[in-house]
Amino acid sequence: MLAHAMAAYHGNVWHTAARWFMKPNPWMHPRANWVEVDPVDPARRWAAGMESDKIRYLAVMYWLAATDTATPMLDNASVHDNVALFARTLALINRGHNYDSVTRTRKLPGGQTVCDDIDDGEGDRPSCSMGLEQRFFTSVPANPHAHYNDVEERLRGAIVARLLAKVRALPEHERAALINAAETYVIDQTLDAERAFLLMTHNLSEEEQAAVAAEAGASAAYAAPFFTTTDDCLHSHVMQYIPTFYYNAAL
Repeated sequence: MLAHAMAAYHGNVWHTAARWFMKPNPWMHPRANWVEVDPVDPARRWAAGMESDKIRYLAVMYWLAATDTATPMLDNASVHDNVALFARTLALINRGHNYDSVTRTRKLPGGQTVCDDIDDGEGDRPSCSMGLEQRFFTSVPANPHAHYNDVEERLRGAIVARLLAKVRALPEHERAALINAAETYVIDQTLDAERAFLLMTHNLSEEEQAAVAAEAGASAAYAAPFFTTTDDCLHSHVMQYIPTFYYNAAL
């Protein structure tokens, strides 16, 4: 009876997807890797990485991509199709390593033999951090804005082009000061307040940021982490771009 009940839980996509968010997850395998353990009560275990800001951001962004009703989807996929596939992705994340030990052999119509990894039917063994990120990146393939690698590559390219155009248009003395600030950051990985302010003032404006996002085919929410919006530039994602690209522009 218990075995049938567990098989039903493991086979239910929505229940399996929901278990990945549970803290603790009472369906977790006692010997599962990639889990967090309550130091007070070791029986309380949950998926590792589930609480990190990066993974939560990915989960929210790809849920928004799955439920997007404004963007024309590839292959005429519906929101229902996207949500179903997203839920299946979460379920696979929650049981990523339940497919490690059991295989099944079958023959294709042409006679070739293939081996399929199948669920072992035991307690949840969630994916490692790299595995769950990769699954998120392919969780909504019908939404063109959710193709992580393609969109990010276009976004990076658009940022580079805008920044290099800005620095090359500066008067020589302003360009020299900017390159000096960028060189300081690239070499020393530190900036004083004056140099930080100088780099910030030559960041992309809100209008330019919107244009870059549109050019790359990225939503405003997806593009936001690539732009500096506060004076805390040393801890901003875009500081990987501004000083490096300004510095390279002078070479």
